[in-house]
Amino acid sequence: MSVSEESLCEAVVEYLMSEFADCEIQQEHQEDSLGFRILCEDQGYFLRVMRNAIVSVEAAQIAEYFASFSVVMTLKSLGDFPVVLTESGCIFGSP
Repeated sequence: MSVSEESLCEAVVEYLMSEFADCEIQQEHQEDSLGFRILCEDQGYFLRVMRNAIVSVEAAQIAEYFASFSVVMTLKSLGDFPVVLTESGCIFGSP
């Protein structure tokens, strides 16, 4: 993982921690995506962020970028159903 990709990953974790304050964030990265398992006391969520969806986003813009696609609202409304963030927005399930 490159330095810029590491900073993006850290920014995603920070954003998710701010939105899911009492939850644990686990990372499960693959070649084409960054995976984040969000484990809360009574609920779990899974977010896969396709690398091509965030390659041009600065780490400081992650929160705004995720908010523009309603990532957290989508995660919370779908519960344990996986959410995938692509260049076009959120889709459901694994790509």
